[in-house]
Amino acid sequence: MALSFEEFIRADTKNLDPVEAYAKVQAVPGLSENEQLKACAWLIENDKQFQMLKALPIEKKRSMLLMFIAHGE
Repeated sequence: MALSFEEFIRADTKNLDPVEAYAKVQAVPGLSENEQLKACAWLIENDKQFQMLKALPIEKKRSMLLMFIAHGE
């Protein structure tokens, strides 16, 4: 039973590529280097929010990232 649970967790948990996260964050205008790094670290730990970031129009991405990294401090 434990083995099947571990398999489920591995299948359900995606490994987010840090390079992809950085590329998406770097494309958001108006973020400082410090904000970019905080956003990357946050997104790598929060795959669902990364998916949301990718789906948002560019003009809303900065607000989303700033809101979540400020909440995490």
